[in-house]
Amino acid sequence: MFEVAPLGGSETRPGFRWALREATRGAHQAIHELPPFRELLQGRLDKPRYGRVVAALHDFHGSTEGIQTCADQSLDYDDPDFDGRARRALIELDLAALGLPAISCRAVLEADTRPGWNIGFSYVVRGSSVGGQVIYAALDALFGAKKDGRRFFRGPVGQGQRWTEFCARLERLDRNKLIEDATEGAAAAFGHFRTCMEGRCLR
Repeated sequence: MFEVAPLGGSETRPGFRWALREATRGAHQAIHELPPFRELLQGRLDKPRYGRVVAALHDFHGSTEGIQTCADQSLDYDDPDFDGRARRALIELDLAALGLPAISCRAVLEADTRPGWNIGFSYVVRGSSVGGQVIYAALDALFGAKKDGRRFFRGPVGQGQRWTEFCARLERLDRNKLIEDATEGAAAAFGHFRTCMEGRCLR
């Protein structure tokens, strides 16, 4: 379904978030098709392999905190429960529950000089956190009713509302000025996530 923002009267156009999502649809789908995620949703992922997925998430989120901070500053958005440090803390709790060390994150990425690029990257990171609710439910096969080991995927209370607020800020941006840079940033986020996965659990 199209997300639209009013231009005046009854005229509408696709929104900023819609344009960003459509431009990166292929890269997004490719992540869903990675073997560990297919195995997880099919109930075939064992705990050792799941632990490597969590380690890859630690690499990804820990190495992109600076980008998140710059994006939030550009959007005048401040939510300490939903920033990079908060996500990394949850992942480290999960690693500890799985008996794994929180190894230093690989290849920390620097924020770009273009605000739109950082915002596009942040869009992917925040969206992945919200989408974790599906994975959290699928992990019943490994954890039963226990939360330990999968707290990151559950996320903080009110995460859905915070995502809505974040997306509302995207719709206030100048699409003509920023969408190209934002698309590049979003594509870079998907690419970096795949690199982190390849380093931990796609070998």
